[in-house]
Amino acid sequence: MCAVPARIAHTGYTGEDGFEIYAASSHAARIWNEVLQAGAEFGIKPCGLGARNTLRLEAGMALYGHEIDASISPLEAGLEWIVKLDKGDFVGREALLRQKERGPHANWRALRCLGAASAAMATKCSSTARRRDGSPAARLRLLEQEHRFCYLPAELAQPGKAIQIMIRNQPVDAVTMETPFYKRAK
Repeated sequence: MCAVPARIAHTGYTGEDGFEIYAASSHAARIWNEVLQAGAEFGIKPCGLGARNTLRLEAGMALYGHEIDASISPLEAGLEWIVKLDKGDFVGREALLRQKERGPHANWRALRCLGAASAAMATKCSSTARRRDGSPAARLRLLEQEHRFCYLPAELAQPGKAIQIMIRNQPVDAVTMETPFYKRAK
């Protein structure tokens, strides 16, 4: 047993059943090693941020500083469920109420790239999604070669909508999808 002061939260940001351990950094290596040792009989393995990112994107979870920031509202990010508009006043409430009434300008949406082009895509994508008329629509985040996430204008964000994205200045057909791709069994 570690026997060090820590807080353990039954939370996580991967869509899986998870735990987060909060302790002084001076205890981090000891806690890490003891958790790995205690979990060895269950096949516990360390993983990096790339694995965490894949899991959270499969679960449809946007991360602040990556897919969401101060310029994206909770309604655009699909996070309306955590904003309690009926629980009294708070900074930004009126703006969110107006946005909810008229609908957000953009929505966080999953895409599936179609055809042979998806197999040849790079493993990283910072391409700009474009409307059919060629005007920029949104920034993309990679999940895997044929799946991407992006903010699309509301008129393009309905699931099942055929769109085109630009990858390395090449148009690629895509279709918008519902999320999450994965939901753990309870």
